[in-house]
Amino acid sequence: MNRMISTPAKRLPITSRIALLSAFGRQVLSVLLVLACMLNGALAQAQGKAQGKAPVEDRTPNRDALLDGQQRLDFARQYWRRAADDAGRAQAEAAEQARELANAQKRVNELRLLNEQAQKRLATARANEAAAKKAYDSENAAFERRVTPEPQQPQ
Repeated sequence: MNRMISTPAKRLPITSRIALLSAFGRQVLSVLLVLACMLNGALAQAQGKAQGKAPVEDRTPNRDALLDGQQRLDFARQYWRRAADDAGRAQAEAAEQARELANAQKRVNELRLLNEQAQKRLATARANEAAAKKAYDSENAAFERRVTPEPQQPQ
């Protein structure tokens, strides 16, 4: 088996040998592909001449109206499905946002009520403070009158 591989090729690592064989295989494959295309073209020309078609007719595509209609219908159906899917996702997102908005409005109403209650408590507390201050001032004045002797009027 070693006699089949040349001496310079034996010095290459196995991965390099595989790479060389792969490149050679690709070249052979591309040559075969070109030959197959040329043969196919020659056969098509020969078939066209055998049927007696004019060269102009060979260049125009042979389109089937039914096939074209089916293809357009399939594309339209795919477009419709994608649009329906997008609409479904948008509807779900809108419903979720509406739920979040309703929850936020509920929370705002709760906070507004709490704020109104706090404002009422503040007004009551200030009124109580004012009444207490008035009572204090009255008691303070009465105490001062009792403690402080009245000045004697000069006679």
